Amino acid sequence: MALLAVVVASVAIPASALAEGWDPPTTLAGGSGEALGTAIASGSPGTAFAAWQETDGTGFAVYAARYAGGAWSAPTRLSDAPLDDITVRLAANRVGDAVAVWRSASGVQAAVFADGAWGVPTVLAGPEARGARVAVGPRGTATGAWVASDGGAEVVRAVRQRGRAWGAPVTLSAPGAIADVRVAAGRAREASVAWTRAIDGRDVVEVARRQDGAWAPAAIWSDPARDAGNLRVDGGSDGELIAVWSESDAEQERVVTRRFAADELRAPTVQAEYPAGTGIALMAVADSGGARAAAAWTAVVGEVAQVTLRVREPQGWAAAQVIAGADSPQVAIAADGAVTLVYRAPTDGLDRVMALRGSAGAWSQPEQLGTTGASAGPRVAVGAYGAPTVIWTEPVDGRDVARVTRYQPARTPTPHIDAVARAIRDMEARTGSESSEGLLWEVSEGNALEG
Repeated sequence: MALLAVVVASVAIPASALAEGWDPPTTLAGGSGEALGTAIASGSPGTAFAAWQETDGTGFAVYAARYAGGAWSAPTRLSDAPLDDITVRLAANRVGDAVAVWRSASGVQAAVFADGAWGVPTVLAGPEARGARVAVGPRGTATGAWVASDGGAEVVRAVRQRGRAWGAPVTLSAPGAIADVRVAAGRAREASVAWTRAIDGRDVVEVARRQDGAWAPAAIWSDPARDAGNLRVDGGSDGELIAVWSESDAEQERVVTRRFAADELRAPTVQAEYPAGTGIALMAVADSGGARAAAAWTAVVGEVAQVTLRVREPQGWAAAQVIAGADSPQVAIAADGAVTLVYRAPTDGLDRVMALRGSAGAWSQPEQLGTTGASAGPRVAVGAYGAPTVIWTEPVDGRDVARVTRYQPARTPTPHIDAVARAIRDMEARTGSESSEGLLWEVSEGNALEG
């Protein structure tokens, strides 16, 4: 394993500050079945949402739980029909809006969390749809996207939601073989949908952005002369979008990132290059909403899997951190640039969930989060004040269950800012007007303010 720098600082923490460190793992279970297909999202300050799927004797059921007031709620069953897919996706924003999507026998379904409770699921697409994803913007507008069948060909469709009402789906792509649909929210009510589509025998990355109330035509982001895959995207409240993917040809595989920032599509950045046949997989990317970002991926080098992490600071991309013998990376980054990387690595003969925190040039030692061997790779989301929450599955008492933990940073909460944000949000909902809520969050996110 590569050596990681450790920096220890002496900081005076007010008595009212939260205790720093990872909480003991909490088990989330809706019943007595096996858990799989986990998802995590951060909500308003001090809250988070978890979702997972669990066997119930006839198939799979979707459950969700909410973290608030220092504890996880009892699980709520979201799905109203047996599932034929083991993938649930979840998104939330900083004012407490959340949406979960999954696929059942009746098609792609979505449930909205509002007014303190989950609503009745809505069918967004028929049973032929697959690969659904969702994102929630800072003003509560959700964007869902999936692969749909259109006369035998595949297309990408997207739908918008505000409150509990969903609009009509629109087609974003030309027909073709579609994979890796991804969705990201931006500032105000902006959103982006990305995917890979086969063109002239090669898969390319295409991105459609929604600005000024309309979807722009999809643009190709990757090199059309290379095969692209493993696509991931994330967006920030400043309107930035970042994507990471792998590209390959007969001689080389490489990891590429590309950004849309300051209303301009930037040139691609090659993050790493490997010989053909290396095997790049399991990528992750995160945007802080303030000129910072992080990307991570797995590559098999010399028959050994390794996780590579790169962090973008305002002055550019920092040197890579490499962790040998690891896989399944997921990454989150707070507004102040603090990065949380989670992954699986063997310890005492078992694959365990590990976490690494820090920023470019100042990293903690890896910390073990799970107590038994991880059955599935972890997922991470970061919220206000930079508090990450991690979910994974691991065996407990003979069955796989969803496990969650949350890092408590040593910062002073600012409930006065939270109350102002909620008041602004309520005003918007009543009047339909725009406001300075986004600016308020940019100012308050990641800062510990007294008073």
